[in-house]
Amino acid sequence: MSNPQIENGYLKIASELVDQFQSYRLSGQEWQVLWVIIRKTYGWQKKEDKIPLSQFVELTGINKPCVVRSIRKLLSKKIIIIQKDNAFNTTYSIQKRYKNWQPLSKKITLSKKITNVIQKDNKPLSKKIPSIDNKDNKDKYLEPEIVSKKENDATTDHKEAIKYFCDKYFEKCGTKYAFEGGKDGQHIKFILRFLNLEQFKYKVNAFFSSGDEFIKKAGYTLGILRSQINKIKGDKYETGIERFIKND
Repeated sequence: MSNPQIENGYLKIASELVDQFQSYRLSGQEWQVLWVIIRKTYGWQKKEDKIPLSQFVELTGINKPCVVRSIRKLLSKKIIIIQKDNAFNTTYSIQKRYKNWQPLSKKITLSKKITNVIQKDNKPLSKKIPSIDNKDNKDKYLEPEIVSKKENDATTDHKEAIKYFCDKYFEKCGTKYAFEGGKDGQHIKFILRFLNLEQFKYKVNAFFSSGDEFIKKAGYTLGILRSQINKIKGDKYETGIERFIKND
């Protein structure tokens, strides 16, 4: 039976910072990842530490995609700081200036009557997914997280990414790319969850310059780009979609 003692090691962390942590809402996996960073830095009396993704996976028991997603969320909330060196080593530290943390959205309490209406109107959907050829229902049962927005509602990055891909397609093939708003918009949104716009453009250039026989035969489409994103090699960015964590 374990009997932890401070003689065997302890963390030295400012009480003021702990006070802020206890009032800040994070998901369970975000807390697990954050604790790895705290343990690897403050646990060794360091302000920062180089932590490979494999250590996050090993120490938390969370699979790699979920680790990456949690890191991105912590980064977007400005609770952690990430730096990369020329060798693509990633250094993590805690943002001690908690006033820079992203403010939490206000929690809204719904009345019981409204809650009952929501529950009544949100009955479980059928697991059956309509055929991709059924254009009227194509996006109806897709997971909300990855359903693409209409082009009018797309962010600036989405619009620029679409335009950049279409321009490069025209340069490569000499014809206008037949952009399909629902399906191709979904591909763009998925890729931009992991790559910033600069990295996306670099991957697109490498994609159209690739001599890969599969890509040549399958065609230079956004669907093929998404399926081959980890295999498109270059010397500027290390391949592997999990390595593209933006340093905002």
